[in-house]
Amino acid sequence: MKLKYACLAGALLAFASPSVAEPWVDYEPTKGFWTVTTIKVDSNKIDDYLTGLKEGWVPGVELAKRNGLIDDYKIMVNTANAAAVSNVILMTHIPNGAALDPSKARDMRIRQEGFALVPKKRGDELVAGYNTLRTFVDDGLWQEYKFLK
Repeated sequence: MKLKYACLAGALLAFASPSVAEPWVDYEPTKGFWTVTTIKVDSNKIDDYLTGLKEGWVPGVELAKRNGLIDDYKIMVNTANAAAVSNVILMTHIPNGAALDPSKARDMRIRQEGFALVPKKRGDELVAGYNTLRTFVDDGLWQEYKFLK
């Protein structure tokens, strides 16, 4: 019986045509990068977590967007599987690598504006509250690719 499956597998491999993808011919990277943070939030606390993000995280990413550090952001919630390893994803799109370069004047200005939006004391309170609701699962810097053919 094992021989029969081995012969079938061999026949299928013989008919499979190897294909080699060619960068810049078959696919190409798009400009920019997505930061992707996956989080596990207690399933009965997602509403509380989202409300906190609206008060603390969203003003920060809107400030980054106004200053050209990012050009898009997303909050995604897995509504189908409460037992998943992660159930909330925070994403920001960095338009290009130059946006990551430090700029003392810009960075200090953004810091001041950020504290005006969410005072440091309130930000610390929000983060302390988050820590009772969430566990960070993963952080990544992702690049999107598109197919050309």
